[in-house]
Amino acid sequence: MVSGSRAATITRFFSPLSKEEVHEKIKKDSAAWQEEERNRVARNEAAKAAKESARLALKRPVGRPKRVRAQAVLVPPNMGAEKQGDAAGASNVGQSAHNSEQVNPPAKKQRGSYTNWFVQDLWPHIEAAVRQHPKSLYDALFSLQHIRKPGRIGSPFDKLTMNTMKGWFERDVQSNHFKLRKKYEEGVVTQKARMQKGKSGSRGIFKDHPQAFDTILSTLKGMRDVGQPMDANVAQKVILGIVQALAPELLLKRTGRGGKLFQVSKRFSRKFLNRYLG
Repeated sequence: MVSGSRAATITRFFSPLSKEEVHEKIKKDSAAWQEEERNRVARNEAAKAAKESARLALKRPVGRPKRVRAQAVLVPPNMGAEKQGDAAGASNVGQSAHNSEQVNPPAKKQRGSYTNWFVQDLWPHIEAAVRQHPKSLYDALFSLQHIRKPGRIGSPFDKLTMNTMKGWFERDVQSNHFKLRKKYEEGVVTQKARMQKGKSGSRGIFKDHPQAFDTILSTLKGMRDVGQPMDANVAQKVILGIVQALAPELLLKRTGRGGKLFQVSKRFSRKFLNRYLG
């Protein structure tokens, strides 16, 4: 048998709650859930903020650092000599930083090597390829880039692009064939005349030294075919070396009205390149 006090406790535990007690319990549960939800959101926001601050700390700053400018410093009349020296030192630091930026300006982007395609050993192949494939510049360029020279790696036309070809040639409406644009026709005619004049033989200082002239010309063309940027500095060293090896007497020859000794100068090398290599 269960005692009376124990039976009363069990009965009180399972007794139904009143409406006021039910509403009060719901309010307490709702307040506890809202408080827990606010704490959870606050923890998530704190974790996101910590993660973002760590990411920004590892991120590199964008752009150049700001220039240090000299700041004007107001010095009261009663300031001591020590404080005045500190202010002058700060001004000198800003001025030295500004001067260092002026002495060392940012490096400019250099232009790549340029190829003159209108020279006598390149342009005739381009014209022949377009005549062979008059309806497709892609086929013409494909045939050009498969031209090989003995002892050379790749093709002389590997750097030629389709945009360059389209800039030279346009499609004729009537024949549907590609033809040279009018603005290039005069230049090509002039270049061909120079080619014919150059084929007549060596001229100028190399008139009596054809072997040295041919060696210089073939060496410079070979260097250009393998992708060597060609300028007056490079040409000067090549011409001077070949002249010293094959025709040293040219360096003792007097030329011009003043009777000065012949020199392989940069000006002479630049004129040689423009005349025989375009």
